[in-house]
Formats: sequence, C-alpha cells, structure tokens
Amino acid sequence: MPEEEKLKPSEKQVDLDTSGPEVDVTLEDTKEETVVDTAPETTEQEIEVKTDEEKKEDDSKLEDYSKGVQSRIAKLTRKMREAERKEAAALQYAAAVEAQRKKDQEKFNKVDSDYNAKFEETVKSGMEIAQKKLA
Repeated sequence: MPEEEKLKPSEKQVDLDTSGPEVDVTLEDTKEETVVDTAPETTEQEIEVKTDEEKKEDDSKLEDYSKGVQSRIAKLTRKMREAERKEAAALQYAAAVEAQRKKDQEKFNKVDSDYNAKFEETVKSGMEIAQKKLA
C-alpha cells in the first residue's frame, strides 16, 4: 500500500473484476467547479473609496484625452488660418502684379505711339529736306 499513500485521494486504485465478456464503456466527463471566494469582505466605505478613485482616474484620463483633442483642434485651426492668410496674401500679390502689368502696358503703348509719331515726323522731315536738296 505504499503506492496508494503516494496517490491523491481522487487517484486511489481500485481492483476491477475483468472476468466476463468485453464491453465498451464511455464515461461522460463531469467536472464540478466550485468557486471559492478568498477575497476579504469589503465594507461600503472601501467600495466608495474605490469608486471615487476609479472616478478620479477616469476623470484624469478623460481630461488627458480632452487636452489631446483640444491641442489637435488648435493645431488644425492654426494650419487653416495660416492657409487662409497665405491665400489672401497670394491673391493680394496677384492683384498688385496684375495692376502693375496693366500700368506698364499702358505706359509702353503711350511711349510706343509717341516714339512712332516722333520717328514718323523725323522721317517726313528728312524726306522733305532731301527732296528740297534734290530739287
């Protein structure tokens, strides 16, 4: 029996009667689960303290998340405002360049027409002088 002493109470050996016809036997596994509550009993004050701590922790997590969201919103807003400023500056620059181009075009047209008129006068007077010399 020294072997039986080493075995757990659920593993003790039992002699089986093997005389007789063979029979196939299937056993259903039935396990009994027992839940043992080893946690010490908590009082209402401890429960309130735990819930207060959990609420504070949840609030701090929520505040951290909220701060992150606010910073992302602020960053996106800054980017949007900067893009709007750049767009306005680009439009203002384009308008100024267009106005300068028109002014330069008008000046060129005036100078060109004046130059052509003076050149035409010079050519005419040169022709008249040349004809007078020949005649």
